[in-house]
Amino acid sequence: EAGPWTMTLTYDQSLGDIDMFVLDVPNNRPVKDEAGNDVGNPLLHALVWMTQHHGRARSAESLCAGLTGGGPLSPDQALRLMREAGYSAGLARKKIEDVNPLLLPAVMLLNGGDAFVLVRRLDPAQPGGEYQFEVVFPGADANVCTASATELEAEYSVFLMLLTLP
Repeated sequence: EAGPWTMTLTYDQSLGDIDMFVLDVPNNRPVKDEAGNDVGNPLLHALVWMTQHHGRARSAESLCAGLTGGGPLSPDQALRLMREAGYSAGLARKKIEDVNPLLLPAVMLLNGGDAFVLVRRLDPAQPGGEYQFEVVFPGADANVCTASATELEAEYSVFLMLLTLP
């Protein structure tokens, strides 16, 4: 089965050299962990974390006020919510090694409908070694961990949600 993120629109020239796309989740199916348990809405949790990081904290409820329908947010819905909250928001198609550290933190969209926050790139432990990244799995626990580019590539959908304040 293909991953849940599907491209429905293409490049937006108004945003410069970043390839911008609109994605959607077919059938708005819930995200499950390896044991099949519903993990809620990881993309929404990532957006809440980003609002806290940018000093304009918003709850999940306030971000979703007026949103119709149920189930996890699609990336397209997330972009609209963040724009309504006053952020410049877009999706970029980037390989992990091509992500400019100045764009971080950003929300990484993962295969299987999951999402987390890519916080920063760390220098390799050894000269010529692989970059490491600090990532946050938002939610009640907001777990922070370090992962290598190789570890992230295995799950990364190549779509990154960029959020900035104007």
